[in-house]
This record gives sequence, structure tokens and C-alpha cells, in this order.
Amino acid sequence: MQFLLSLPKAVLVFLALFVSLMVLLVVQPPHTACQSQFAVFRQSQTGFLYLDSKIKYKTKTGYEKAVELCKFGNSAGGCLDFFNGIKRVQRDLESVPSDCASVVMDADSVRKTLWDSAELMVQLAWGSRAPASYFERVGWFDTYHLAVFCDLKRLLINRYGQQRWTSFIDTQLKSLPQASTLSRNESWQRSVLSFPCDSLVAQRTN
Repeated sequence: MQFLLSLPKAVLVFLALFVSLMVLLVVQPPHTACQSQFAVFRQSQTGFLYLDSKIKYKTKTGYEKAVELCKFGNSAGGCLDFFNGIKRVQRDLESVPSDCASVVMDADSVRKTLWDSAELMVQLAWGSRAPASYFERVGWFDTYHLAVFCDLKRLLINRYGQQRWTSFIDTQLKSLPQASTLSRNESWQRSVLSFPCDSLVAQRTN
């Protein structure tokens, strides 16, 4: 303490500023470029994936409400907000630079939304009982819904790996209604999980 008091005033001011800066950096580190990208993504998804802090009375995100409505309606009309919303999420994720994809897509809020959405799509196409054959595997899905599903599948495999997707398939085939009465291969063939997404991509490029 005696040493500090003996220092010139200019030096004391410099030391005070330096210590304040170090404390600030520890408490609030500077944003990296990828953190800034996540902030841009979060801003774009405010209202759907994230609550708007300026609207205090809202307790559910647009995603949560869309999922509830979709489960209740289980139809193209009832699930319109859900599929449109997921399509926008995909669009925003694809605009994130590749070197920042892990920071954004590994965020709990994003990762859970993507996998939960894929699960819901599988359940919607399957319905309350096992489809009679693979001809009915897409349920009420039309080309638009299948495109959103296939884009989501591609996004999940690209980011989290084929092994994680295979594990997801196994989990779904064990939980779908009446799937336990079928062999794994038969239940897979009757689910939207077996839909040939490559053929859909070919149609969209022609």
C-alpha cells in the first residue's frame, strides 16, 4: 500500500484503468466473429425460436405454439406454421459461414429444435397406426413438406454425422405406434425415414 501511494499520480491512473480493463474482459469477454454470427441468427429467429424480450406478456415462442397447433391439427393446414418456420430456420442456418456452423448448430436451443422437429415430422407422416405399406409412408405430406423434411435430414447428417442419424432412426422405429409388431426393416420401409430424398432433389433441379 505504501508503495502504491509513493507512485506518481499518472502511474496510479494508468494502473487503475488497466485493472478495470482486465476485470471487464474477464466478466464480459469480447465477442468472437462466430459469436457475432450466432447473435445475428438469434436476432433473425426472435419471435420464432426465441422470445422477444421487448414483449413481456408472451411466454411461448412461435415454435412452441406452431408445434402445439401442428400436433392438434395433424394436417397440411394445421402444420403450416411449423413447416414454414422450420424452413426459415434452415435458411438462416445455411447463411451462417461454414467455419461458424458448429458454434450456432451446437447451441442447445438450435440442436434440440432440429432433432425435435425431425422427430415430429416422422410421427406426423406415420400417424396413429402403422401405414399399411410403403406406398403410404409419407402420410399427408406433399412435395413441400417432403422437401422441408429432406433438407432437415441433410442438415442433421452434415452437422451431426451419419451415425447420429442412424441412431435417431433406431429410436424412432422403436417408439412409433405399432412399429413393434413389424421388423425393423418393415417399419423403416413404411416410415418417411425411407423416403428417397435424392429423387426429390433431382425433381427440384429439373
